[in-house]
This record gives sequence, structure tokens and C-alpha cells, in this order.
Amino acid sequence: MSEAVGSEGSARSASASALLLLQAAAARAEIGPFARQGRATPQAAAGRYLTAARLIAEAAARS
Repeated sequence: MSEAVGSEGSARSASASALLLLQAAAARAEIGPFARQGRATPQAAAGRYLTAARLIAEAAARS
């Protein structure tokens, strides 16, 4: 029984370590909740790109 508890503890520890490394990587890349104020998320950047593309297409249609 103690072996099963030890194995469960090791799995929990490995999971916690993986989560910590994932958070550290996200912080280093400044993405998700670790993004700096004013820094675009991929979704926000894509939205700005689509808006700019639409405005350019509309301006080209007017000329």
C-alpha cells in the first residue's frame, strides 16, 4: 500500500513540476496571463491584422 501512495505522490510531484515549468515558459514568452500590459495576445493580433486588411481593401476599392 505504501508503494501505491509513493507512486501517487511522485505523479503529483511530477505534475506540479510540469505545471511550474509551463508557467515559467509562458512568463518568459509573455503570453496568456503573463503578457505585459499592451502586448497583444495572438487573438488580438489576428483581430488587428484582419481589421487593417479590411480597411486597406475598402480604401483600394474607393480609389
